[in-house]
Amino acid sequence: AFVITAFINTDRAEIREAAREALRAFGPLASTKARESFANLTGQPAPPQWNADALLTELFRACDRARFHDDYALLDEGLEHAKTGHLREAIQSFEKALARTPNLDRRSEMIPAYVAFAKDQEPTDRTVAQNALRSALSLSPTPERRAELESELAYLEGVSRAETGASGSDAFERALALDPANVRARASLDALRVDHDARRAGIQRTMAIGSGAAALLVVVAFAFALRRRPA
Repeated sequence: AFVITAFINTDRAEIREAAREALRAFGPLASTKARESFANLTGQPAPPQWNADALLTELFRACDRARFHDDYALLDEGLEHAKTGHLREAIQSFEKALARTPNLDRRSEMIPAYVAFAKDQEPTDRTVAQNALRSALSLSPTPERRAELESELAYLEGVSRAETGASGSDAFERALALDPANVRARASLDALRVDHDARRAGIQRTMAIGSGAAALLVVVAFAFALRRRPA
C-alpha cells in the first residue's frame, strides 16, 4: 500500500487510476497509510468515523483539488470575468485551463460564458459564434442543454446558407426538431414559407396572364382571318 500511495496523484491518468483502484482493493488494510496521506495533504486529520471506502474517496478528492489547484484558479478567474461582462477575457482563462486539463471536472461551469460570447459575436462574426457554441458542446452539457446548443448551431447554419442564396429550410427544420422553443429558427422558417408561397402565387399569376394573352392572340388571329376571307 505504501508504494501504491505514491502514485495516486500522478499526472498520468492511467497510472493514477490504476493506483487508486489497487489501493481500494486493499480495503481496511490501506486505512493507516490513507489517513497519514490525507493529513499530510490537507493539514487536518481524517475524521475517525470514516470507514476505508469513505477515507479513500476523500483522499482522492483532496488529491484532485491539490493537483487541479491552478486549473481551478483559472476557471474561477474566467467565471469572475464572465460575471462582469468581460466575455473574451473569460474565454481566454477557460482556454488556458482546458489546455492544461481538457477533462477538468468543473468544465461544464464554463458553458454559459461560451454561449453568451457566441451571442455577443454573432452580429459581427458568425464563424466565431459558431466556434464558441462548438466549444460549449465539448464541455459535457446536459442532454437538454446539448439539444439547445445543437439547435442554435443549426439555426446559424441556415442563416449562412440563406445569405449565399441557398435554401436554409433544412437547417431551420433541424433546429426546430432539436429545440421546438427556438423562436428564431421558427421565425426564419415561417418567413421562407411565406416567401415561397408568394413566389408560387406570382408564378401562377404570370402563367394565368400568359394563358390569357395567348387566348387573346388566337381570337385576334381568327378574327383577322375572317376579315381576309373572300366574300
